[in-house]
Amino acid sequence: MHSYLWRKLPIALLLVTLQAAHASADPVIWNGPMISFERGSIIMDEDAWMLEENQDRITDNVWITRGATKGIFNARVEGFPDGVPNPGPAGTAWAIGSTADDLSMLPFGTWLDAVSSNPPGSVGVNYVVHLIEDDIYLDLKFTEWGQRTSGGSFSYVRSTAVPEPTSVALLAVGAASLGWRRRR
Repeated sequence: MHSYLWRKLPIALLLVTLQAAHASADPVIWNGPMISFERGSIIMDEDAWMLEENQDRITDNVWITRGATKGIFNARVEGFPDGVPNPGPAGTAWAIGSTADDLSMLPFGTWLDAVSSNPPGSVGVNYVVHLIEDDIYLDLKFTEWGQRTSGGSFSYVRSTAVPEPTSVALLAVGAASLGWRRRR
């Protein structure tokens, strides 16, 4: 029986590898559990946006935060935006809707366009955020947007990745199913 499983193991490994390669070619939709991110007032320390605890480090490429004023930005690749309103976090595209919608039909653009240049009006609206470099789509809804006097506080809920089974678990399932088929 053991030699039978060892002969089938390369096939199982190949199938797992092919499945992973195929999955990475398609955009990834995060529809896992929702989590909350909250960044309170930083009115007394305008550089607090640089601290990790004041950033939602969604991936290695996108770290959403906000200074004491103005809009959100990607602290991974941008500094605090001065002057004109920031169009939004670099490396992201935004649309009103849900990842359950047909993504090809959603009009993605900048964050500033998605919130109609009115960030306080974005509270309670459902957005889809495309993390461009990672090719990930996630749901996001602002739950608070503080004004200048609140020190730039903001909060939202967003979807997370669906935990994938580990390679070891996939191999165990594959090996178990191969053994089950042989016994039939």
